[in-house]
Amino acid sequence: WRVIRSFLEDRTIEVNGTEWSMEKGCPQGSSLGPTLWLMVMEEWFVRMRELELDGVRSQAYAHDQILVLSGTSVRRIARLWERVWRECEIWAGECKLKYNERKTEAMFVPARGRIRKPVVRLGEVRVET
Repeated sequence: WRVIRSFLEDRTIEVNGTEWSMEKGCPQGSSLGPTLWLMVMEEWFVRMRELELDGVRSQAYAHDQILVLSGTSVRRIARLWERVWRECEIWAGECKLKYNERKTEAMFVPARGRIRKPVVRLGEVRVET
């Protein structure tokens, strides 16, 4: 544990002769980076796996996460998204992270015909689909 901790303590960054203390983030280029990423993401994957039977598939790489939700109706997908988002918010809060609403995207692919798109929100912010 002390070796891992040493990667995260007493970090500084210098830009144009000015030095700042770094208290967040993963050391870029560090051989420990992938391990730290897995340690943080593991709980997210656990939470998403618990929703798999309800029609949620998940994948993540670096700082991106992708979720695929499937359901028999737009209402069901919207309700499922609310559950998924609640779990994501809890996870992010526990990890002291915050989702960027401006970088979040949603895509709706109907099985057939013209079907009303579900409303996708990140808290109070509506995401365009």
